[in-house]
Formats: sequence, C-alpha cells, structure tokens
Amino acid sequence: MYSPFEVIADLRTTQMVLAALYLRGAPRSVSLPKRNWPRVASTLRLFPCSLSEASEALHEAGLYDEATALNEPGLLDFVIRLADEGRFLTAASDGYPKRWLEVLGDLAPPALWFSGAELFPISFIGIVGSRKISRKVHKFASDVGAEAARLGYGVVSGGAVGCDTAGVQGAFRSGGSVLQLLPVGLKYADSLPGTILTACATDEAFTTGSAMERNALIYAASDLAVVAQARFRVGGTWVGATEAIRRRLCPLAVRESDEEAHRALVGLGARPLAAPDGLGALLEEQVGQLRLPS
Repeated sequence: MYSPFEVIADLRTTQMVLAALYLRGAPRSVSLPKRNWPRVASTLRLFPCSLSEASEALHEAGLYDEATALNEPGLLDFVIRLADEGRFLTAASDGYPKRWLEVLGDLAPPALWFSGAELFPISFIGIVGSRKISRKVHKFASDVGAEAARLGYGVVSGGAVGCDTAGVQGAFRSGGSVLQLLPVGLKYADSLPGTILTACATDEAFTTGSAMERNALIYAASDLAVVAQARFRVGGTWVGATEAIRRRLCPLAVRESDEEAHRALVGLGARPLAAPDGLGALLEEQVGQLRLPS
C-alpha cells in the first residue's frame, strides 16, 4: 500500500494541517471527509510549505474544501496552541501506531486527541473483554498484560473496567507501556494511566458508534489481540471480536474455556490461549514471519 509519509520535508506543518482538518472538536464550520487525508499528506510531502502556505498548496492540488477550511478564522491559532501543549497525535507523528496505516489504509484516523505519557514506536498486544468478571478472569487478563510487557510489547486496551483495567495493571506491573483508546473525550480520562488517545472531542460523551470505532482501532493496532472474557452474541466484546475476525484486523486469541462464546470465537478462527505464559508461542505461530521485539 502507498504511504504518504516516506519523506516529509516539514513534518510539523503536516501534523498541524491534519489536526486542523480532522481533529474532532476543532473550531471548523464544516466536517471534512476523512478519506481525503492521504491526499492532503501527500500534497504536503510533494510541495513542502509553511503552515501559512498550506491552504494554497491544497487548493492547487484540487483539495478545495480542505483549503477553504484552513482559512477559517482562529483555526490555525487553535492548532498551534494544541501543538505547543502536545495535545494531539496525527498519522504523521512519531509514535502513531504503525499497524493502523498498514491495516486500515485511508480509514486510519488522521488525528486524535492525546494525553499522558509519550508514545514511542512499539508493537502492541490488545487485551479486551467484559466489564463484570471473576477473579480468575481478572488474574488471566492481568497476567497476559504482564507477559506481553515481558516479551517487549506494549498493551493496548479500551480504558474500561474489568478485563481492560486488569490487562493494563499487569503491563504496568512488569514495567510495560500502555496505550488506552477511549470512546469518550479526554474530559472523562483524568485518572487513567499511560498514554491516552481518543477520536472524540474533549467533552464528547459515550456513544455506541464511538465504542465501535474505538474497538476497531484496538484490534487494528495489535499484532495479536487476546479476548479474556466474552458473552455469546451479547455485548461490545462479542461484536468487536467477530468484526475483527471478519475484517481481518489482527490475529485473535481467546482464553481457553468451555464457555459458549469462547468456543464460538475459536470456531470463527481465534486461537485458544490456555495460559498467559503461552503468549510468546502463540505470537510466533500467529504472527509468523514477524519477530518478537528484542
């Protein structure tokens, strides 16, 4: 797949333009189609320019709506302030999950709100599952997080209670990095540790659509995603896992169990994971040619 980020002369300009055009909650009067962001980035790669010249460059490339939007009063000042405060991450930024570009292509999010620890380029293991869980499941998810960190992976999860929180706790216990993707704005994320990313505007509340978008991003960021607990044909975990399998967002593993949902996910193509210490072997099997991080 073509990547518009092979050579970018003025990376900061590209980052700020992507944020200005696509960050939800930015002071724009129009909502622009996100599918055009690779063309925007490619234009700025081919015609390096300052931020003040970006509108003209986009206009000459035929991106008229994007060029007009950049001229809205106060928009660039808003984005410059956010950039100085380090409050967003774009598809042209260091630390942007590399698998999003590989797996999602032009559907990858061009700009997200950012908070917390600096995000370094790293491979991720996703840990997902139900909110209401037993101690056994909590320990399993936590131990998977710890094992992922031991293997050199970051853990990506959805910031929810239950399996998400357990996996994050395990990763931190082993000194690992954590990325939490939220289906709400940063207003609701004050107490969450690690790196926080969300496509939602700062004060945006939970919606089912945002949750589905968040779930897809978790799977697409993961070299392997582990489902610690799911309910058969019920809830976001089941919907997200089956959609990840259907769309081939990443290899999927599920805690080995006689529960109907877990057996069904195995039937759909997920691999059973009997114990957290089997994560490394499963990664070698599922990811195949990809080598474990050193």
